[in-house]
Amino acid sequence: MRKRPALLLILLSILTLAAHQEIQTTDFTKVFGLPPFVFRALQFPSGEQTEALVQVKIGLVNDILQFVKRDDGTFEASYELTLDLLDSSGTIISEKALTNRVSVNDFEASNSRRSHIVHAFDFFAPAGPHSFHLEIIDSETRKRLLYNEKLDIKSFRDDHQQFSSIVFLNQGADDEKLRYNLTETYVNEDEQIAVLFALSGVKAGQPLELRYVLKEWDDSIVQSWQETITPEIGMLQLTRNITEHVPYAGNYTLEVSCQAEPKAVEIAGRFSVKFQPGQGNGASEAPSADKTYLALKYLCSDDEYQQIINSTGDSQETHIAAFWEPRDPTPNTAANELRDEFDRRTQFANRHFSIIQLKMQGWETDRGKIYILNGPPTWVRSQSNEFGRPPIEIWYYKSLDIRYVFRDKKGDGNYKLIHQE
Repeated sequence: MRKRPALLLILLSILTLAAHQEIQTTDFTKVFGLPPFVFRALQFPSGEQTEALVQVKIGLVNDILQFVKRDDGTFEASYELTLDLLDSSGTIISEKALTNRVSVNDFEASNSRRSHIVHAFDFFAPAGPHSFHLEIIDSETRKRLLYNEKLDIKSFRDDHQQFSSIVFLNQGADDEKLRYNLTETYVNEDEQIAVLFALSGVKAGQPLELRYVLKEWDDSIVQSWQETITPEIGMLQLTRNITEHVPYAGNYTLEVSCQAEPKAVEIAGRFSVKFQPGQGNGASEAPSADKTYLALKYLCSDDEYQQIINSTGDSQETHIAAFWEPRDPTPNTAANELRDEFDRRTQFANRHFSIIQLKMQGWETDRGKIYILNGPPTWVRSQSNEFGRPPIEIWYYKSLDIRYVFRDKKGDGNYKLIHQE
């Protein structure tokens, strides 16, 4: 039988500190930063029968570049970027290139992951299998970041209906208009969630019924709704605010479909909401958040855990309460602060570390596990400036004097714990 009293001791020893830190550390971009590198290839009808428009957006954070201090005290970095579009035979059919120089005022800004340097490129290509080859060369170190992505370009002809890509947009309280959301993640309170998409091959004057389905990470349906619209021309482009349909923080898939002959056409896009828009840190949680007991796997014995997960309803709550009761730091009060803190941390892990494409909840990941056991790290550092290598994230806990090193080995967002010291 496994027993982990040391883990409970860690939770209890930093309970008070973590409770005060939680609100501060839920500003995800301040603590954990944005992804160091983002590549998006979006497809749209071009207006030509033989070609589609492919819009590529690339995002880089300062931390991925090598900055050099100049005589005037500022810091500067530069790089060369080349993006090739190849056909199925590997022949380059289109190429984009640029040189960019970035200047910041201080060393801290040179290591920032608070915002992206964004580059956008338009390509026109026929339908069929293609691939992108991206190369970024740091001018100072000559290190290379290489990235390849396959893309099956759609056919946007007039004789059949076809959806474009779904583009996620956001609008903050101070924004005059919607902005492209490069990370497809919403982290700020009072942030509006919107989508843009096009549907080609429609008939002017003929009503269309569009169906929207919002799903959680596990494919359970959160909400669905419909609208009927009559296009004025042979292509329909829509922008829709879906904020009211997103009831809580979570990882979502939005599916849009249209009934057409001979079969329905559909498109799907994934996005994450760290806080419920308009409510910030007070966001309600997904129904799956009630299953924080699953993370008790890290604390209780095998026998205790099996009793909990194999029971339901009142019986399950009895087992959970039996586990927490002897661990209540203030047994003479109604609240069990240790359990409450455990639930908060598990919910935070599920909001921030879930990997929707792998169907993994945040508590199941290595970062989620460490967060649940130890709470918010004192600081987080990214060592993603090693071009061509998987990104590394380092968490440091000052009160424990422990560093945890995570690496995204496969590039799928699943940071694995590779070292602690």
